[in-house]
Amino acid sequence: MGVHRRRQYGDREGNRGPDRGSGGRLHPGTSVTYTLTLTNEGPSPATGVIAQDELPSGVTFVSAQGDGSYDAASGKWDLSSEVIEKDATRTLHITVTIDASAAGSVVTNTATIEKQDQIGDKTPDNSSSVPLTAGYTIAGKLYNDANASFSSDNGESPYTGVTVALLKRDGTPVLDKDGNPVTAVTDAEGKYSFPGLALGEYTVSVVDPTSGPLEGTKPTEAYTGRYKTTADVTIAEATGSVIDVNFGFAQARLRWRLHLDGRQPRWHPGRRRARDAGRDGDADPRRRLRRDRCVG
Repeated sequence: MGVHRRRQYGDREGNRGPDRGSGGRLHPGTSVTYTLTLTNEGPSPATGVIAQDELPSGVTFVSAQGDGSYDAASGKWDLSSEVIEKDATRTLHITVTIDASAAGSVVTNTATIEKQDQIGDKTPDNSSSVPLTAGYTIAGKLYNDANASFSSDNGESPYTGVTVALLKRDGTPVLDKDGNPVTAVTDAEGKYSFPGLALGEYTVSVVDPTSGPLEGTKPTEAYTGRYKTTADVTIAEATGSVIDVNFGFAQARLRWRLHLDGRQPRWHPGRRRARDAGRDGDADPRRRLRRDRCVG
């Protein structure tokens, strides 16, 4: 006798997608269907079979369909009224939704054959587990804001190979399960992602914004802010994942103006200064040297 299980996931409306491996991360609110398959490996028919699948914390029971009967409160899958012939199978589909409280954690569901009338069964085959990692996602992209519009337009090129760090709101790094700071590197489309996160407040920070692919640039858009290389992000149960934490950078250009009088100019933003004519009435031909950095 053996019991095996797999899971399928879907959206909030219950539309199923393909199976995911144990490393898959699922958002709270997603529906998940656990499929239990019990197989009688012989050599004789099995009777009085009862299996146990008590759902773990972090998921909420929705429905169960299949052979026998299932009680979600106790986790009992009752096949005791059936005769299961050698090599025959029995199947149960249990659908749950992932709770917000499960975000940032691993939820493991285990099914076990608890009882049967026959003796001499292979105990190691009588239990099976499937883990899933639940959590929200913070994601975005880094792009060349060529027109300094403070938003990502079609055709603007991405910044690839830039490291982005995930921090706590106090500026200390968020650590992974091995105790290492959580970072991501932008892909060919300039995109990055931090999946599997719990509810809470975070800061996304662009690492080394003055070197590498970003050398010679100035920040424009920073999620909901401007002129910054960090962005504060809140994951709340009501809003869920945040996937538009974008950062724009524009190449800085130099503009030069030349003056020859040798004195330091006094410039005021948005204002031109006129020079008085000389005593002899001729216009003063002095020119000055000025360098401005500008975005655009």
